[in-house]
Amino acid sequence: MVEGWLEVLEEKSGKKLSVEELLNVFSQKDKTVWSKYLVYRDLRARGYVVKPGFGGGVDFRVYERGTYGKEAAKFLICNVFEGEPVSIKNLADILKIAGNMKKEVIIGVIERRGEVVYYSLSKFNL
Repeated sequence: MVEGWLEVLEEKSGKKLSVEELLNVFSQKDKTVWSKYLVYRDLRARGYVVKPGFGGGVDFRVYERGTYGKEAAKFLICNVFEGEPVSIKNLADILKIAGNMKKEVIIGVIERRGEVVYYSLSKFNL
């Protein structure tokens, strides 16, 4: 995280929270907050505009550079940790929704070292 950019104070004591303490607070409400943060920061560093997803396994909507406010999001991003099982049914449901919305599904795989690798997901028939 970028330290020094934002200070968060505990409501009751006014104590400044460290990055670790802040992540612990957020993790109590959302166990995937760390993976979301890693993918969010990576996409922002690449120049994309990133907005929250709409649930159902879609973590983010991503706009191509320069299109936010002018066009709809082009990508739907789903985060997965390396080695974590993924439901084929869930991926099929996301693909169906994305197809109806004319969006591309991207899987953001967070590797054990914290790096993010992206894979495009598309429908195919056998």
